[in-house]
Amino acid sequence: MKRCFGWLCGSHAPGDRPQFRQSLLGVFATAASWSTFGIATEASQPPSLPYFDEEIEIQIDREVENPDDRENERDSEGVLPSILPSFPPESPVEFPEPRRSQPVPDRPPESFPETTSPPKTPTYTLGGGDRLQITIFGVPDYSGEYAVTLENTLNLPVIGSVNVGGLTLSQTRDVISQRYARILRRPIVTLDLTAPRPLRIAVSGEVSSPGAYTIAPSGDSGFPTLTQALQTAGGITQAADLSRVQLRRSTPEPQTMVLDLWELIENGDLDRDPVLLDGDRVIVPTLTTFEPGLSRRLEATNLAPDTAEPLQIAIVGEVFRPGPHVVAGDGTPPTLTRAIETAGGITALADIRNITLYRRTQAGTQTIELDLWEMLQSGDLDRDPILQSGDSILVPTAIEIPPDEALAIASASFSPDAIDVNVVGEAARPGTIQVPPNTPLNEALLAAGGFDTARARRRITLIRLNPNGTVSRRRISVDFEDRVNEETNPILQNDDIILVGRNTFTAVSDTLSNIVRPIGNLFIFDRFFRLFNFGDEN
Repeated sequence: MKRCFGWLCGSHAPGDRPQFRQSLLGVFATAASWSTFGIATEASQPPSLPYFDEEIEIQIDREVENPDDRENERDSEGVLPSILPSFPPESPVEFPEPRRSQPVPDRPPESFPETTSPPKTPTYTLGGGDRLQITIFGVPDYSGEYAVTLENTLNLPVIGSVNVGGLTLSQTRDVISQRYARILRRPIVTLDLTAPRPLRIAVSGEVSSPGAYTIAPSGDSGFPTLTQALQTAGGITQAADLSRVQLRRSTPEPQTMVLDLWELIENGDLDRDPVLLDGDRVIVPTLTTFEPGLSRRLEATNLAPDTAEPLQIAIVGEVFRPGPHVVAGDGTPPTLTRAIETAGGITALADIRNITLYRRTQAGTQTIELDLWEMLQSGDLDRDPILQSGDSILVPTAIEIPPDEALAIASASFSPDAIDVNVVGEAARPGTIQVPPNTPLNEALLAAGGFDTARARRRITLIRLNPNGTVSRRRISVDFEDRVNEETNPILQNDDIILVGRNTFTAVSDTLSNIVRPIGNLFIFDRFFRLFNFGDEN
């Protein structure tokens, strides 16, 4: 026993392990102090220790110089356990091997596993800018309202700085209680969030104004939701796919929630409109195909942009004023036909069956084929899509338009109110007249008063300036009883010229008049001289 304590206290033989002896002495000293005082508080719990068996065998890997040393060592086996405290039986102490240094692997990129289930109610975590009301029962001097600094810490009386970044309210309360337990006996701490910090959220994809936004919770509105973030970003575009909206969240662990907002709009499922946390990212994907009926459904939601804002669009082709135009917002959705009206309406050569709409999206440019003739026949307003800023419209030239179809198009709202036709020659009221679009030749002549019956012939010349810059001339025999047809009663276009010729008698008389008129002027001149006796010498 004496040699055993001598070995523990410092004397050892060559080849002994002094580090193991020091570790064992530390364990004995700690165990003795706990068994003596028997004190353990909630603020500072003793570290967990391995349990020892009542019979402890200590093996020292060293050389024994003489037999007496080995004999004394065997004698000490029965004495040493008697000075140790009694512990419940447990596995023997195992000392792990020291770790070898290993290379640090590269950090993998942040991944966001996808889930289609609605997110659970998130737990708020503290960060810089939060304001807390901390009350310590019975200690008003330590109570009060405190703000979390930009370093995510709370500066509290006596205990100083406490790091609370990323902690929930209950976790923060426990940390503060443990810190104050060092100076107070069983402190009772209550904690309230009086002013949450503004949340920084990113919104991207098919929204009017993508980017980062700072949304401050205030009043009864509480924390912002996903739909409120979309409204803050100016609303969704006409190319938004509301069935696959993504919510990416980094805390407490990275994840991506795929939400179907149509369930919210059509069925009122509020689980599809989750509360957002600081650092959340909202992504609105682009529709892969154009659905005619979806345009007006999107516009009817409160996620659509403000219709009072004017739109910048471009329209080219068979319209009277091609080029960029601003479609003014007056509270009604701007549609394709309204844009055509803004451009002066379609011309008589417009092919309304094959209008092309080019739409810029976050994924590229979409090409949408539209048929306004189908809308005129069926009255389906889904064929008249709602536009968004940046859209471009192409109205192509028709190869041939049937007369009955031309008359129907002329009465459409997207046709111009009137076109200008110039009537010259032997008409009753020659000049520029205004007639409805797609007016046939006979109606334009009647609008000019018809033919001058004494002088006109029933054969006219139609002069037209073509879009390619050429001029065409056609001689047409007019019959007011003819129906609309391309041969004798064609549809007129803007700025057409109708030249009404003279009949044969009028042409001959006008020619003779032009010949005789100079001779008549000579007779008048002679009579003038005779009247005033010019040239009379007497």
